[in-house]
Amino acid sequence: MIDEVRGLLISGGYRGRPRGDLEALAHAVAVFSSLAECDWVAEAEINPLIIGHAGGGAHAVDGLVRREAAGQRQ
Repeated sequence: MIDEVRGLLISGGYRGRPRGDLEALAHAVAVFSSLAECDWVAEAEINPLIIGHAGGGAHAVDGLVRREAAGQRQ
């Protein structure tokens, strides 16, 4: 799925640039998506998520998790 995001083309080592840590990105997406299983999460976001060079990891610079108000669960 990550390979289909055009904006990440440069992270794959495009035109001789160093490859980004796409494995760390995939891990971050998988772990972050587990928040969807929490019934108390109303919304969540990370912006930006910085991808280091291969082996350098991925780092969330800012993030937000907003809880559902009590009694408003669906």
